[in-house]
Amino acid sequence: SGEKAQTHAVLTRGGFKKLATGIEENQDRSFYLSPFLTEANMDPRNFFMGVFDGHGTFGHTSSDFAVKNLPKVLARKLDNHPNCNDHEKIKTIITETFLEVDKQIPNLEKAGTTASLILRLGE
Repeated sequence: SGEKAQTHAVLTRGGFKKLATGIEENQDRSFYLSPFLTEANMDPRNFFMGVFDGHGTFGHTSSDFAVKNLPKVLARKLDNHPNCNDHEKIKTIITETFLEVDKQIPNLEKAGTTASLILRLGE
C-alpha cells in the first residue's frame, strides 16, 4: 500500500529506591504521539515525544500526570496559534505549557518530575 510501518520502543531501568510501601516503583514514563495532530495543524509528519523521570516518594505520580496531561495542554495552546512557524513563539508556548501542567500536578510532598521533549511541526 506504500505506507511505511512505524515501530517504536522504550526501554527504561527502574531506580533502586523503595517506596514507602516497600515496593520498588519505576518512576520513568514516556509517550510517543505520531502523528501529533492539532485542529490548527493537521500535518501527518508532526510528532511529539517525551521522557519523564519522576523524583521523590511520589515521583511516579508526578510523571504519570505529566505524561497524560502535557500533550493535551500543548495541543490546546498550539490550536490558539494556527500555522505558527515562529520558533520563539513555539518555545514560549512550550514554556507556558510546562508552567500550566506544573500548577495542575497534585500537590505531593517530595515529588516531581523532569522531562525531555521532542516536538516536530511541519518540515
